[in-house]
Amino acid sequence: MITGTVIKGVQEARRYGTPTANLWLDSFSWEPGTYAASLRVQDATYPSVAFVSQRDERWLLEVHALDQDLDLYGATITVSLEAHLSAPVPYESSQQMQRKIEQDLAAARTYFS
Repeated sequence: MITGTVIKGVQEARRYGTPTANLWLDSFSWEPGTYAASLRVQDATYPSVAFVSQRDERWLLEVHALDQDLDLYGATITVSLEAHLSAPVPYESSQQMQRKIEQDLAAARTYFS
């Protein structure tokens, strides 16, 4: 489980309809990429999709609660990574990124169904 306070990111995922809560991590020992995850905030838990990548020599966790519109800036959240769905891939266009996000969302929904 990963616990931290949500920071404001560059809001790139929001442009694709998948706003994320972002956490900087001091370290990460798993494989980077996309995960089916559970997001816990206060007393609620949401099925989610998370992406972990290395940026500026630090690890960044981005998590999107499936089918929810949550404002989590400044909130303390706990994320449990449950299943690795895909490795990170470079994108040549925003259309490629959008397709990959849609594929990862579908894979996470399948995991939770």
